[in-house]
Amino acid sequence: MDGKRREKDRVSSRVLCIGLDGATFDLIKPWIAEGRLPNLKRLLEEGVHSNLNSVIPPLSPQAWSSFMTGVNPGKHGLFGFKYQKKSKYEFQFTNNNCIKVKTLWKLLSEKGKKVITVNVPFTYPPEEINGIMVSGLGTPGTSVDFTYPPHFKEEVLKTINDYTIHLHVWGSLDNADKREKALKELLKMTDKRVALCKHLMSKYPWDFFMIVFTSIDQVQHHFWKYLESNSNFRNAILSVYEKNDDAIGSLLKHIDENTTVVIMSDHGAGKFSGIKIHIDEVLKIENLLFLRHSEKQPLSHLASKLTFRLLNLTRRMKKILIKTLSTKSKDTILRYLPSARGKVLSAGLSAIDWSKTKVYPGENVDFLRVNLKGELPYGIVEPGQNYEELINFTKTKLENLRHPDTGELLIEKVYRKEDLYHGPYLHEAPDLIVWTKDYQHVIRGDLSQRKQGRIISVATDKSDPSGTHRLNGIFIVSGKHIKKGCQISSANIMDAFPTILHIMGYPIPTFADGKVLAEIFDEKYLRDNPISYIELNMDRVGVASGQEIYSDEEKSQIETHLKNLGYFE
Repeated sequence: MDGKRREKDRVSSRVLCIGLDGATFDLIKPWIAEGRLPNLKRLLEEGVHSNLNSVIPPLSPQAWSSFMTGVNPGKHGLFGFKYQKKSKYEFQFTNNNCIKVKTLWKLLSEKGKKVITVNVPFTYPPEEINGIMVSGLGTPGTSVDFTYPPHFKEEVLKTINDYTIHLHVWGSLDNADKREKALKELLKMTDKRVALCKHLMSKYPWDFFMIVFTSIDQVQHHFWKYLESNSNFRNAILSVYEKNDDAIGSLLKHIDENTTVVIMSDHGAGKFSGIKIHIDEVLKIENLLFLRHSEKQPLSHLASKLTFRLLNLTRRMKKILIKTLSTKSKDTILRYLPSARGKVLSAGLSAIDWSKTKVYPGENVDFLRVNLKGELPYGIVEPGQNYEELINFTKTKLENLRHPDTGELLIEKVYRKEDLYHGPYLHEAPDLIVWTKDYQHVIRGDLSQRKQGRIISVATDKSDPSGTHRLNGIFIVSGKHIKKGCQISSANIMDAFPTILHIMGYPIPTFADGKVLAEIFDEKYLRDNPISYIELNMDRVGVASGQEIYSDEEKSQIETHLKNLGYFE
């Protein structure tokens, strides 16, 4: 009888996973103490919570991909918002097809479980699952097929008027009216997500349901500077947290006692110091990076130089337009300048003198790559000892970089790729990953900007992001087999994958880097449901990895969104 009851519990066990992109206990716990977040408070009291360590660097692409696969980037192959094309000096935007390991929802689908995911970053293009997928960050917009099955797009747009995947609300928040409008748009976007989820939860069967709300991350990037001020916007971030807390409460009304609730974020957040470290200038000073347009060039290079300046002018013009236009107008202007923006994207790399350059800024602002001979068309650095000496030299120079006025060390550590990642795609990782002090300073490496030797600059634009990511996100789990009111010492974002599988009664694939968080379960449940493992091929099949899926227009839309969040400059 007891065995039948345990089997029944396993079969009926469901998971509701709610992602709060960028959420941090640094804000949540004080606001809970003030009585401002009642639903999160209840989940903390009724369940287990912990800080959730993200990947390094703690950015959404690699973080959410590590969550959905349970492995580090060296295994799933996605390292940032862009990737470098093989044997080319060219970057492309990453997408769902770049993830080379089976996802959580794919494994559950293969087990016959009904799955629904909404707005999970980097699920575009949507993959075939046993259920419904509505893609998130990385989707160009609602004009493309952003759902699986594809025809479900019609139901989304019919059910939710003016459904929004991304908001191009930022551009410049240099006056109160623009800031007020941005906040209203964020709150409205969250309401639309909730409405869609309630529709799906009520109409369609599901065993695993996941929704990611991104408004917290967005508001923190731009309103953090008001937290400790007397500004009318000092409660801007709180208002978005309260809206997300309300959203959680609404979704909890649609579950039963056999549903385990998981609340998580992909990373935390904190104050931006205002310091920008221009990594390209450091490399130039150390004679590691050389630009063609900055030197005396023969006439044959004149066209290249003029093209570079024209593209830079286009970039600046677009930035000015985006500051002054409405949200809908921004979306319109993106359709008229896509090709130019695509060329500006690669203008920096095209300006590099590859015959002299040894190290160059990579696909992410925190990444550096070596111009390695044998791997790149104009590589000059010999593999082996020369490579090792160059890596050590660059690390040392950067880790000893000090603020010219205060003498403060600016970079906490420069990691080799082997320090952070392992797996079959380690060779695709950047050679060096730069970690600033507590991630409060930002790295910039835009080669299309003239900085005249400035290694450090201070953010002065009122529209500049004032919040940056931190390593520690949040993890809360509540359910009938979960301990009550406990805090565990730590968890890793890769642990969520095997922990959710165990909750749903499935063995853990041995390829997973994460572990089941056994300490969250009550002892009887663990005795009756011991953790088990299974040998599975982790390779994901049926996707065209590395294939370019975005048009120039779509690239422009995605890049503008990311720039407005402060990821690029």
